[in-house]
Amino acid sequence: MRFKITKGDFKRFGVSFDGSRTTFTFEVNTKGRVALAFYSLSDGKKTVIELDSEYRYGRVYSVCIQGINPSEYSYLIVEDGVSHMDPYATRVIGRDKWNDLSRKKHNFKVTSGMWKFDDFKDESPKIDSKDLILYRMHLRGFTMNHSLSEAKRGNFEGVIQRLSYLKDFGFNALEFQPLYDFEEIITSKKPYVDKKGKNRIKIVPEAKVNFWGYGKASYFAPKASYFGGADCVKNMRKMVHAIHKKGMKMIMEMSFDASVNEDLILDCLKFWVKEYHIDGFHIVGLTTPIERVVNDPILSDTYFFYDNFPENVLREDKAFNRRLFVEDTGFMYPLRKLINHKDGSIIEFTNMMRRQNEHYGFVNFCASSNSGYTLLDSFSYKEKHNEANGEDNRDGNNFNFSDNYGNEGETNSRLVWNVRLKNCRTSMAATILAQSIPMIQSGDEVLNSQMGNNNPYCQDNEIGWVNFNNKKKTREFKVYVKKLFEFRHNHPVLWTLKPKEMSDPMHRGLPDLSYHGREPWTVWLSEDRKAVGILYSGFYGEHSKEDDVMLLFNFYLEEERFALPKLLNKRTWYFVANTGDEVWPEKESKLEDESFITVPGSSLTILVGKTEK
Repeated sequence: MRFKITKGDFKRFGVSFDGSRTTFTFEVNTKGRVALAFYSLSDGKKTVIELDSEYRYGRVYSVCIQGINPSEYSYLIVEDGVSHMDPYATRVIGRDKWNDLSRKKHNFKVTSGMWKFDDFKDESPKIDSKDLILYRMHLRGFTMNHSLSEAKRGNFEGVIQRLSYLKDFGFNALEFQPLYDFEEIITSKKPYVDKKGKNRIKIVPEAKVNFWGYGKASYFAPKASYFGGADCVKNMRKMVHAIHKKGMKMIMEMSFDASVNEDLILDCLKFWVKEYHIDGFHIVGLTTPIERVVNDPILSDTYFFYDNFPENVLREDKAFNRRLFVEDTGFMYPLRKLINHKDGSIIEFTNMMRRQNEHYGFVNFCASSNSGYTLLDSFSYKEKHNEANGEDNRDGNNFNFSDNYGNEGETNSRLVWNVRLKNCRTSMAATILAQSIPMIQSGDEVLNSQMGNNNPYCQDNEIGWVNFNNKKKTREFKVYVKKLFEFRHNHPVLWTLKPKEMSDPMHRGLPDLSYHGREPWTVWLSEDRKAVGILYSGFYGEHSKEDDVMLLFNFYLEEERFALPKLLNKRTWYFVANTGDEVWPEKESKLEDESFITVPGSSLTILVGKTEK
């Protein structure tokens, strides 16, 4: 086919459409030969269009082609005879099937696809940022072992089918590891001599895959193998719409390679917001121009999660809503060190329990696949077990503050299991009941294990997939987690937007937050202390007359006695739950003695103070 070409308009990078006119605008790094190579999607026939300086301003080329059908062709940019993908490509052609080793016959070649975007009829649910409850997942890992049909495993259909499962817990925001198109097949170049004696290079796939999806990628294109190949744009939108319709926000993790320029990053984020209605981004890595990103007016309603915001960015955010969130390990490690008796600091822990800000927020989690063990593994393994990664166990975090409680890995000991489960319940309770936003790593709600691997970036198997089994202990733990979320929802004093001042500015008779120990009001937080009672006054809750809530953390091995402060307005102390018990009590019970309570070792007791009925 012969193409009619004219000079483009240079308005924006990538491919744009105007009636029957298609414009290609792209950057090059050569003064030499530049061309566009087109490939017929029906028969693979290649057509090359050579471009001269008539189509160039500086290092940018813009070419308008009349009459090309975007559903019939893919393309590559050619610089000095070397072909490469358009970094602004909105589809990737050639990676429709996950880990497809048959691509070896084409040297794993992919080409840039096109899509003519129309209006996306979709509306995101209105959720106050302080009310967010996050669930973080890897799309493929979440759906491979979820009792789904074969057709729905490892793709967007599996996520859509399991949205009710997530909603039932109370999650209203989903954070996904990379959904843009990346190369999962890890390859290396091997020299060889052909039959004619000439030196050649062949591309050979390695045994492991890039399961997580970090590294260089096509950041504008949905992952074709996740979203149905040729229909990836429609299906990505379908999943976003289904998530929104279920009353949840959608957050995409974006990890830009260091080679990506700042303008492309900005264009990419705005593209996902405009064309897919993505609600927010978790920015991974330090190469993103975060100040430019959060100050872009088009992104002023977009949530941003990041672990290293400059203080001035948080302080001077000009958006109309609270939408910046520090997502780091600041909460996880103080909690884990105390639970596993690794010289944890009660001062550091209590500071993390109450971190909150009216203008920006924090994300609290007790486990993260990117930062170490799953929740269960942090109490099942003393040493990391990353041998399957093929790096002699050198990769992954060496400082996990974990323990195995007598058996490394799986155990048949009921005693060991009981300790591990108690620690999991305590960790979940601390995370869910702390100020600001709780985030649960996919699978932690069902006691998922990665078999001691704390860096399963290449494990597309039972290690990297979430194991949704139906064992008794798993069912009980799921119910316990749901009860914790219900308790949080029913006691908004725990997650008020205004930070606790640890004083009584409204003269209600109790400070908004106070610490207690063996004596009421007189506890001294010090490094040698491993127990604390945290009292939240219901008079400073969202509705000013809520129940009082007291969280009694005992990180000692032995039981600890706590004095209970006298409540106001004829309120009475009620026992809600203790994380040492396997089952959440059916109802709250009035304390017989309201002067003190004994909390078992390594557990949390939850109390409420309310008017006796």
